[in-house]
Amino acid sequence: MGELTAEQVNELGRFFLDAGDAVGQYLRENIQSLSTEEMLELRQLSRSLIFRADAMFTQSAGLVVDEAEASLSKIQTVHEKIEGTLKSLKSIEKAIEFTAAIVVLGAALMSKNPQELKASLEGVMKHIQ
Repeated sequence: MGELTAEQVNELGRFFLDAGDAVGQYLRENIQSLSTEEMLELRQLSRSLIFRADAMFTQSAGLVVDEAEASLSKIQTVHEKIEGTLKSLKSIEKAIEFTAAIVVLGAALMSKNPQELKASLEGVMKHIQ
């Protein structure tokens, strides 16, 4: 078990904030082709990501996860690829699935459950091209 530092928690917060911004950008760029339901769902997913970022920014450095270093490395890899992946998605369903997987990752991080973290990282990684 390792303990994340305040700096690492802030880095995670920046990741979720960037992801929320990327979803918002995707929504703005594709608004003409989205149904009302799709717009609402993407807006809600974007808000969820930003909410997770805010929670991480204010969380103390007590977030404990198994293999924190390896998990952070995977998260950094995801962070580097997330914007490109969102831009390259051809269908709204894929964009929604990918964004939902990121929201699940945020929930796993906040739950401090190593098994959930591993499963959610795998869920995000399967969408990375």
